[in-house]
Amino acid sequence: MFWELICKEHHLTEDGKFVSSDRRHNELLEKIGVYFRDEEKQFVPRAILVDLEPGILESIKAAPTAKMFKSDNFISGKDGTGNNWGKGYYTEGSRVIDECVEVVRREAE
Repeated sequence: MFWELICKEHHLTEDGKFVSSDRRHNELLEKIGVYFRDEEKQFVPRAILVDLEPGILESIKAAPTAKMFKSDNFISGKDGTGNNWGKGYYTEGSRVIDECVEVVRREAE
């Protein structure tokens, strides 16, 4: 999984704690802000996870790295779209767009 690799590269545990005895400790922390935001000594991914199929996000929530994500940043539809563009654009997608915009606004601030 992408986030497991990024955590390994940045010396983070699966719950977002920085652990490094590497002499490049300060250098690693300088670059960590690309993917993570520091919230009281726990690093939280700069990510908003959106899918109209709730099962996909449930599999991410079951992954070992799930503890590091903010629960507010998971946005899912109810039924999915069955790979139907029209259903995703006009019905299911329109139901989550306002929530998506609000989460993006909050994360950008």
